[in-house]
Amino acid sequence: MNFAKHIFFVLSIANVGFVSVLRGQSTDCVTKILELENQMTIEQFEVGKRATHFKYVMRTEDWEGDRDLSTVEVYRNRNNLHLFTERADMYVDVRNMYMVLKPQRSIIVSNTPENVLEHGYNDDFKQLRINFLKNCIIKECRKVKGEENLKALKLEVGEDIEGLIAIHSMTYLYNEAESKIVSTLVEYETDYKIKFMEIEYVEFEPSISYTFKKPDQYVANGKGILHSKYQGYQLTDERD
Repeated sequence: MNFAKHIFFVLSIANVGFVSVLRGQSTDCVTKILELENQMTIEQFEVGKRATHFKYVMRTEDWEGDRDLSTVEVYRNRNNLHLFTERADMYVDVRNMYMVLKPQRSIIVSNTPENVLEHGYNDDFKQLRINFLKNCIIKECRKVKGEENLKALKLEVGEDIEGLIAIHSMTYLYNEAESKIVSTLVEYETDYKIKFMEIEYVEFEPSISYTFKKPDQYVANGKGILHSKYQGYQLTDERD
């Protein structure tokens, strides 16, 4: 998975909600998770100098034991998106996407992919999760030992879609007192390249004050000269 696709993948996780029902298996845990997920779903993003802000830590491990840890912070509204990680920054508006790849000391400029901002990067992954929820089996719903307000809900794929998706199970950890999801653990089937992915939710603010400038202003001055922190970077323009 190249880094650009990886970024779009992690973005899809942070602002997607569940809108389905679990085949009649209504439990307090499931009802609460659906409620909390819907609270984290943005159906209509802000405009102007307002943004939705979220921050999370993503841990992954493949079947060879290689691990990756990344902290992701995102600001976005209807027409703009800023994403920051340890390895890359990304500035997007309706026309242009500037991706700063720090280890490679490279800046890639491209046209903003069609419908990216309109759909919020999440449609495909959202549908996958909805299908999972519609056909999952509740394996456990329990209080976490030693943690007064934490509950864990583990779900496994149902036989109706077994073999059709790569996910084996999902485990949600959530805080009842604070009404928030703490983390999500996704475990994959053995024929998938990733063994597991864990998302720890750090911050979620549906609407904050935030100013978006044109993407190019974050990397260069009005004459096209790169800002001092990007001196020595190679800029590649892939726009049509």
